[in-house]
Amino acid sequence: MGGGLTGVEVAGMLAIDHDVILVEGFSRLLPALGIGLSTYAYKRLIAAGVTVVMGQKLVRVTDTHIELEKDHYGYDILIWAGGITPPAWIRQSGLPVDSRGYPVADGYGEVLPQVFVAGDLWHVVVDGEDIPATAQLAALAGNFVGQTIASRLTKGQPGPEFRPHLRGMLISLDEGQGVGWVLHGGIPVRGFSARTLKNYSFQQYRLKLSKIFDRPWP
Repeated sequence: MGGGLTGVEVAGMLAIDHDVILVEGFSRLLPALGIGLSTYAYKRLIAAGVTVVMGQKLVRVTDTHIELEKDHYGYDILIWAGGITPPAWIRQSGLPVDSRGYPVADGYGEVLPQVFVAGDLWHVVVDGEDIPATAQLAALAGNFVGQTIASRLTKGQPGPEFRPHLRGMLISLDEGQGVGWVLHGGIPVRGFSARTLKNYSFQQYRLKLSKIFDRPWP
C-alpha cells in the first residue's frame, strides 16, 4: 500500500520473485518526483509484472484481502508504505495543528513561543510548496532547529528561516534501474545511472554508520 518513494522501491525489488500489487490513492506514482520520472517508474514496474492500481483509496483491510473504493484484492503479505502520520497525542496536546495533524510551525520550526518541532513531526512548507517527508529532510530539520535554539541562546537571534538544501532523491526500481534527481535544483536521472548513484549513496551511508559506531558494517 502506497506508491511513494518506499512503496515503489519495495514493489520493484520484490517483483523479481513475487506477484506484487501496488496501490496508490493519488492519480500517479511518486508524487514527490516529476511526471516524467513518475511515468518512467510506472512503465518499469508494469514491465516487471507489478499490478499498479492508482486513483483509489483504501476502504477496508481484512486478514485476507484489501477493499478499495472500486476494487478488492486478496493478499498473502500486506506491506504498508502509505506514509507517516503524527501520533494522536499531538492533537490532544493543545498545540495548533493542520488538517493532517501536524503541528503548525513557522519557518524556524517554532509552534509556540519556546516550543519547537523537528524531524518527522515538522511538516515543512517553503514558498507555499510542501517538501516531501524523507529521512534526509528530517535530519536537516533536526540540525536546523538545534542550531536555531543555540543561536537564540548565545546571540539573541535565530538567523535565517529553514530552506533545506536536499542533496537528491533516488530510489531503486529493480537490480539495474532507478529514478530520481541529484544536486540542488533537481537534475533528473533514470535508468542505470540512477541505480548506480543509489548504490553509491547507500555505500556512503553505510560508511558513515561504521564511523559513528566504530565498527565495520556486517
